[in-house]
Amino acid sequence: MIADGVRAAALGASLALAAGCSILNATDACDVGPGEVRVNARGDGVEHFGSSRGAAMLADGRMIAAVVSSNEDGTSSEVRASILESGSGTHNTMCNGQDTERVLSDPATIAFRASAVAVDVPDVSNPLGNRAVAAIGWTSAATPLGDRSVTIQLLDDGGCDVGVPFPPVLEGQTGPVQGLGLAWSEVRGALFTVFHDGRRVLGAWIEAPGSTSVLEELATEDQVIGDVAVAFAPDGRGLVAWEYAESAWIGRGEVGVHAALIDADGRLRPAALAQGAAPFRVDAGPSYYFAGHVVSLTVAVDASADAYALAYETADADDEPSKVRLRAFDPDGTPRTLGTAAAGGALEVDRGGAGARVSPSVRFLPGGDLLASWESTEHDGTMALVLDDEGRAAFTGVACDEGSFSVGARNTFLPGSSSAVVAGSDLWIFHAGDSADDPVVTAALGWRTRLDEMLPGEKR
Repeated sequence: MIADGVRAAALGASLALAAGCSILNATDACDVGPGEVRVNARGDGVEHFGSSRGAAMLADGRMIAAVVSSNEDGTSSEVRASILESGSGTHNTMCNGQDTERVLSDPATIAFRASAVAVDVPDVSNPLGNRAVAAIGWTSAATPLGDRSVTIQLLDDGGCDVGVPFPPVLEGQTGPVQGLGLAWSEVRGALFTVFHDGRRVLGAWIEAPGSTSVLEELATEDQVIGDVAVAFAPDGRGLVAWEYAESAWIGRGEVGVHAALIDADGRLRPAALAQGAAPFRVDAGPSYYFAGHVVSLTVAVDASADAYALAYETADADDEPSKVRLRAFDPDGTPRTLGTAAAGGALEVDRGGAGARVSPSVRFLPGGDLLASWESTEHDGTMALVLDDEGRAAFTGVACDEGSFSVGARNTFLPGSSSAVVAGSDLWIFHAGDSADDPVVTAALGWRTRLDEMLPGEKR
């Protein structure tokens, strides 16, 4: 957690602004008024942020954001990238020196997900000697034959291509892969990707464009549906998660969430909740996706020096809306108890709220606090919650209490998950929303607040 002295100083400043009022009764004084900028270029179609892992901080402190922009009827879409200054959200001009946004995908692409990670890969094949500083990956919608594709593009620090967009070349691949989780391993110095082919969950290191990657089979399910996610801790150990079904059909079905620990080489390692090196079940079950929901359930993971965090969406019955739940684990996979959750069990975010909570994201903040965000039909937009290092809801200056808070001003529910980036003393959440001064009703937005103002002090 942020040091008590820092929180105490910020709390004193907040109380001074409130002219001596108690912080618990000074909602206006507690409201830090976060700023928001539009990320994607103005367009005539419906545009939305496309991934919970769609933004990353580069080594020089700037941020890169990946956006899926679709037209109104969903018949076409494209993957775009922007580089922004961390302190202001100001767009950088990209490699041609004129535009602040680039389209990365082929015009024929119908993309529905984009992810971004920061990397630092020497590219000896580039005659200019550029180094890749970011990787953006995206998945494309099914072709008439049912095939899905995954594409990765490396970028340099000016946003220019390092090589051409490429599909992973996977040794032992027997069919088209789908789903996409990207993570950069500082220990390995390489990009790790997680896919599934409908049944198998697969991991592979991507060493260079066009090189053949050796697949590591992490699990086999009756059916893998929706999302896959991966994150590495500073020491190289990692966590992979996905949603699966044993018997499901369009509109309803029983599902579950599996996770697995991996070592620095991307191979399964023993976990406290598994028998040996095997996946373990995360949800208590029975779990469902509710009737009418698109079969694309979302999971998200993050790793710190001493813990893992995992967020997922499931429903308690096939006629009930989805809920977002959080779990935390020690490095060996032993469950941690979060706040009011049952011992070692899952914590439900926005407990008691109405409507569906979907598309979760999770991120460790400096000092061990945990930020969860999700999309809420009840609140018509992106919501977030901060938990302290014991899993208790933390007091925030945004909500002026320990509750969840709205990320930006919304008046409509939009698709697409959020992505949190800690850039210096600022927290950025990139998400889908409505910018107040923009007649185009949907956009990819960057919402920024200072960490010391968001967490002004403990509840008094």
